[in-house]
This record gives sequence, structure tokens and C-alpha cells, in this order.
Amino acid sequence: MKPRFTLWAPNYIGYSAGVRALYILGEHLVSLGYEVDGINYQTVPYKAPPPVGSRINWINTDQIQKSVMICPEVLDLKTNLPIMRWCLNVPGKLGGPLCYGENEIVFYYNDEIAESARAASLDSVAHELTIGVLDPLKDAGKPKLFDAFYEGKGESDSSHGLDAIRITRTWPPTKPELIWILDRVENFYSYDNYSALNLEAHMCGAHVYIRESCEWKEFTPDRPERHLYNPERDRAAVARAVAIIEAALT
Repeated sequence: MKPRFTLWAPNYIGYSAGVRALYILGEHLVSLGYEVDGINYQTVPYKAPPPVGSRINWINTDQIQKSVMICPEVLDLKTNLPIMRWCLNVPGKLGGPLCYGENEIVFYYNDEIAESARAASLDSVAHELTIGVLDPLKDAGKPKLFDAFYEGKGESDSSHGLDAIRITRTWPPTKPELIWILDRVENFYSYDNYSALNLEAHMCGAHVYIRESCEWKEFTPDRPERHLYNPERDRAAVARAVAIIEAALT
């Protein structure tokens, strides 16, 4: 019998690679023929409606059926149901438990998180699940006209320079406008080391720098093409992950 899934996710934030990944994972599971319920666990500052066109069946916590809980590393979920724990960041770095229970099957988003995910797993086993979160939208070859910076979950110390334009979670207001700007950015300074914007700016040809220990360090992602949205490739990766879960449940 095919498992049912319940996806736990916060409000959809397009500038967050991890949040994008959660929602895209749910859609891939639906495409593969699985029943997927969704729970928005965010309450502060508000709970936003799901994205337009979502095929996930969004429910309240009192409507949970017997299913596999899909849970990011930041959420401390108390349940006896099986958990697919997807480490989108280092366990405990942004909240959540440091060790996972015996009912949890652990996955990690990229190689940088693999070691810490294994350390948090009860049996020291974790599996890779990387799916693309970036739309391959860009105007290649555009002249680089200005610098830009993004604060996100970090905190600006104004070391990016006075002439850099500021990108926020609400500006530019649309994705095409964002890509238009990123295609023309020469140097992109990010105070949020884990934002999807870092990858997007890199893919658009900008020199990307992240803030670490009061210093700017160049951002050079490993195999950046794997972060591009690729339904056929990514659904195959999700199918392999489901096979691991099904084997663990038997």
C-alpha cells in the first residue's frame, strides 16, 4: 500500500531555498501519485494561505491521518507516526532538535549538511535528497550595472558599500523583475548565507559574497546546476527517497 504524506511547512517565502524545497517536494509527490496533506505550522507573525495552484491538500492539525510526516530540521514535532526528517540546514542551527528519534528517517539537502545530518540520526544513517529550487530564468549577457545586497535572516553592518541597491523579501515585487535586476548585478552581498537569492545571483553571473565572522567570503556553490528546477530529474530523486521510506516501514 502506498504511503500517505503530511508535509509540515511554514508560510511560502520565495526567497528561501529551504521553504521552496518543501513546497516543491510536496508537488513532486503529488505528481508521482501520492496523497499529500499539508500543514502550515507558522503562526507568527501570521499564517498565510498556500500558494495559488498548490495541489497539496492543506489541512488543520486535527485532520491528520495515518501518514509519513515530512518535517524540516527546524521543527520539533512530537508524534509516534513515522517522520521523514529533511535537513535543509545543519540540525539545530536555526532551531529544532539536535538528535532525531527512532521513528525518523533522515535525509539531507546537500553535501555540506551530510555529516551533521548523520550525527543527528539515531543510527548515524542519512540519505541525500537534492531537488532544484531555482527557475532557469535569466537574460544572459546583460551588462553589469550596479552592486546589490540582501539582509534576509542576517543583520546588515553596512559593510556592503553605500552604492549597493537593497533587495528585500518584498522588493522587487515580481520574479521577472527580480531576475532583471540580478542579471545586471556585478557584486551581490548577502547577510543571509542560506538564501536562495545567493544561488540565483550566482547563476545570473554576479560575484556573490556571504558574511562570515565579520568578513566577506566568496560564495562558490558546488554543482550549481543541480539547484535548477528539473522535474524529470527531481521526481526520480524523490521516487528514490520514497523507496527508502517504504523499505524502512516494512
